[in-house]
Amino acid sequence: MKLVSGAAAALLLACAASSAGAKSTVDDWAYLDGNQLYAYCTAPEESPDFYLCGGYLLGAVDTMSEFQQATKRMGMPSTVCIPANQVALGRLIDLTVAQMNAHPDKRSYPAADIVLVTMQENYPCR
Repeated sequence: MKLVSGAAAALLLACAASSAGAKSTVDDWAYLDGNQLYAYCTAPEESPDFYLCGGYLLGAVDTMSEFQQATKRMGMPSTVCIPANQVALGRLIDLTVAQMNAHPDKRSYPAADIVLVTMQENYPCR
């Protein structure tokens, strides 16, 4: 996923360089829910929160892509088939925000669940 991975370094540097509004402990970051992810993903595009959205989605999608490859190697089915090198970060953000706009009642769910369902609906294996 070079289109997505190429942005990863810039996002990580931006997140590391910014301490404005940053949380201070690992426990503060654990179990991000949809409300928090929605706030990050709808923040102004140059804000640290928006970069947190991008970083979160990159990590989630990279994990799903690796899981997709691992299940394929093991001869097992996968539920998410994200096309390699064809999905831009902006598209991932747009899809995730659209999912949360369509289902605001589910924003209290873990952010990982929301991202997984979003990717399953938009990039199902065929």
